[in-house]
Amino acid sequence: MKYKVIIVEDDPMVASINKQYVERNSHLVLSDIFNNGKDALLYLKSHQADLIILDMYMPIMDGKQFLKELRSQGNNVDVIMVTAATDITSIRDLLSFGLVDYLVKPFEYSRFAQSLDRFLQKKNIISQNRCLSQNQLDDYLSFSLTAEKEVLPSKGLQSKTLESIRSYLKKHGDEPLTSEQIADEVGLSRVTIRRYMNYLIELKEVSSDIDYNTGGRPSILYHYNR
Repeated sequence: MKYKVIIVEDDPMVASINKQYVERNSHLVLSDIFNNGKDALLYLKSHQADLIILDMYMPIMDGKQFLKELRSQGNNVDVIMVTAATDITSIRDLLSFGLVDYLVKPFEYSRFAQSLDRFLQKKNIISQNRCLSQNQLDDYLSFSLTAEKEVLPSKGLQSKTLESIRSYLKKHGDEPLTSEQIADEVGLSRVTIRRYMNYLIELKEVSSDIDYNTGGRPSILYHYNR
């Protein structure tokens, strides 16, 4: 399944960069780009979106006013805020609208990809479960940005994501797995999965070898070390 994304950003260069970042993720499809909140709201009245990449400072209608109008209409679409605003008042006000993440300009692709992974993980939890266990509920609540988030800063990795991957690997025991298989199951991009697998290889929790019998390009196979 692919999730529909719209970008609301008045700077053409930033919008183009965000577009490239979104299109790198095979689980997402970019539906449209808007340079102000008013046009985006009009679009959302007749179109569905799963995720909005939203700028704060824009003409006609800024990001904060857009969020007010969006939520007042009962639209709970997920939003990743992208802004240069770092004062505590702005951050507190914007987080109150229930954001998936808050990115401060300028940022690197790895941090943007991390935000997209947070969104995909949230969707994965919701789509696969009608009733949540305590652990699943804890994971879900962590996406509200109110729960403390454990981070592995030296590697740019998140512990919640790492545990999701570990859980999947343990479930499959000694079965060799490709990054594509893990990505499809966990709901992350293949590039992101490879970063986490490289980290687990460093910890000697995972080993890898190359499968040349694919009929095409060789594939890396990962094995969980019990």
